[in-house]
Amino acid sequence: MKENIIFDEIVSLGWNCEVSFRIKDSYPDFNPYIFSWIFVSKNENLVYALKDTELIVNDKYSIHKTNSKNVMVKGENLGFVLHTKTNRIDLYDENGIIIDKKYNDMIDELKNRFHHLSRKTEILFDSDKQILFVMKARHDPSWDDISYIEKIYNTLLERCNKNFRLLIVTEEDHYKEYIEKFRDDIYMYIRKVKQFATISNASSTGDIEGWKNVFLEFKKR
Repeated sequence: MKENIIFDEIVSLGWNCEVSFRIKDSYPDFNPYIFSWIFVSKNENLVYALKDTELIVNDKYSIHKTNSKNVMVKGENLGFVLHTKTNRIDLYDENGIIIDKKYNDMIDELKNRFHHLSRKTEILFDSDKQILFVMKARHDPSWDDISYIEKIYNTLLERCNKNFRLLIVTEEDHYKEYIEKFRDDIYMYIRKVKQFATISNASSTGDIEGWKNVFLEFKKR
């Protein structure tokens, strides 16, 4: 490890919920922020949202079809997928038609909750706290992931006055390309697990023990 830092906050930047599940495993006092439970379906838009988290709140949302118990919605502009607190069964009447009041209440609750998380995140960015941001690499040949991580990193440098470190977790087979690129950066750590969780079951698949071993290295107050 490059430094012996004790972090005030361990914060997920996604790109999906697996990161937050694994943070919760290792840090029982898990503290959610605006990116903790978001599915980032458009990588580039995370850069915009880091610059202004209210973009997430102000996006226009529509129902995103999944098999999850609760309704999920997707933003028209950012393409982020968010969890609502509304059970899918409760949203529809006996004819399978969306109940307008239920839908409007669902969106209102979502926007109020994410407005709170936005303010909380902005306060964190402006604070003197030592923050460890955690994000998964995206091993998809259609994405220029190295370039994407560099943009995220540079945005954090602008937002957090260098009171942060960025932990990138890769799958074992892709570790070499990331460590060769970022090994000399003092604000970044590159670590690996055997494999990531499946998208459909981010909570209990993947190399859970590997994640625990990674987080053993990073202490929290």
